[in-house]
Amino acid sequence: MRNINRKLLLCVAAATILQPLASQAKQKIISPKNIVAAKALQSIEPSYLLQITVAQNDCEKILGENCFFRDKLFSEPYLHETKLTIFLNKIFATQHFKDKVITAQVKDGNYSLLSDNNNLISFNTKNGLISNLKLAKGDLNKESANISKCNKSEILYKFYQAHNQNATILTKSGFYKDEHNFNGLNEYILFSEKANQSEIMAITQNAEQKITAIQNIQLCKIKNSDTLNVRHLTIDECSNNNQFVEECFKYSECEDMIAVDNCEVILFKDGFN
Repeated sequence: MRNINRKLLLCVAAATILQPLASQAKQKIISPKNIVAAKALQSIEPSYLLQITVAQNDCEKILGENCFFRDKLFSEPYLHETKLTIFLNKIFATQHFKDKVITAQVKDGNYSLLSDNNNLISFNTKNGLISNLKLAKGDLNKESANISKCNKSEILYKFYQAHNQNATILTKSGFYKDEHNFNGLNEYILFSEKANQSEIMAITQNAEQKITAIQNIQLCKIKNSDTLNVRHLTIDECSNNNQFVEECFKYSECEDMIAVDNCEVILFKDGFN
């Protein structure tokens, strides 16, 4: 009987000793010191150009409409390539049709999407403006932050075209012709953001609404003509022993109005009205 009682006492004592150890072991498992913190998301500078091809299943969520449809009543439906562009904290969509490309708005919301360079990008957008632009997963070195002035002009004009934000930009448009290579009248559009009027950009837009930055051009105005002409020789070039060249004589009274050099407007005589 004494042996039984002694064994019982030993069991109780062992249980008493082991209980705190077990409790400590459990605490060690759930201790905050042992929880690995999630890696912080990397902020993306606004100067990066990010492009995202929209999957068919995401199109309605992003644009508010499907990307798989027919262009005409009896034509075959097909998937219209749709791409998002993010630049300078702005976002818009371009959608490709068989004969044209249109710009479209992106619905307000929070997004996490895979870029064309296989980077997982998260951001919020409202009225076309981006906030909380983050790299959730991937390598930001795959994306481009060195955007040419020509690309910048095209991207910004497409954004303002998609959002019809005439209140935030100044524009001047008209037509010009090149008599050396006449293919009809061409439209020019000069624009500047009201917040940065010192930077004026120039683009052309054809009948299919294709937007192309003007890289180099000199346009002058002949008296009593609303259409500008391309000047192929500058006044300085004409005065340098070329005063009898036909081109110089023809445009001797053509007043210089617009000049673009390497996608930068260096002369804009009329100004924004």
